[in-house]
Amino acid sequence: MLSKMKCTLTHDVVSDLQEAFRLFDSADDGVIAMSRVRSLAFSLVPKLNEGMFSRVLSTTKLEGCDAINFPQFVVLVSTLSDVSTRAENFGVDELVEVFSHYDTNRTGYIDLNCFLQIMMEEGELLSAVEGSELVLHLRRFGCVHLNKVNYCKFVQRLVDSSLLNPFSHFFV
Repeated sequence: MLSKMKCTLTHDVVSDLQEAFRLFDSADDGVIAMSRVRSLAFSLVPKLNEGMFSRVLSTTKLEGCDAINFPQFVVLVSTLSDVSTRAENFGVDELVEVFSHYDTNRTGYIDLNCFLQIMMEEGELLSAVEGSELVLHLRRFGCVHLNKVNYCKFVQRLVDSSLLNPFSHFFV
């Protein structure tokens, strides 16, 4: 299973994972209760849902386990990292698609007012103050030109700044 991992396990990575494992191994018996692993996964992986977590357990052959040891923990974290990355990319693609419907000329730009209307109505609602702050950020990061928003650049900026994989520091 470790050979399927898309990451490089360095000594430092293994050391960091061992340290994290020890934090959750409160009985110091070399295993972590699956209930604690589940809570950890749901708190660290954005957009993780029951179906995704069940598939991760199935993929790692850990369904039905009451507790996991360190090697199983490494495989599980790696698989969660991959799931997290795919979930983030799905959200990014979905967001670009929402904006592209308003880009009738396929230029990569939409009208600023249209962009704000989308941002205020889709997903989590933005207040007027948050909308004003968003415009300031768009201008500061060069996403606005002639009152049009480069939505691909905006989405890329989101990815670069806030949608980082919670496990990225473990893997090279």
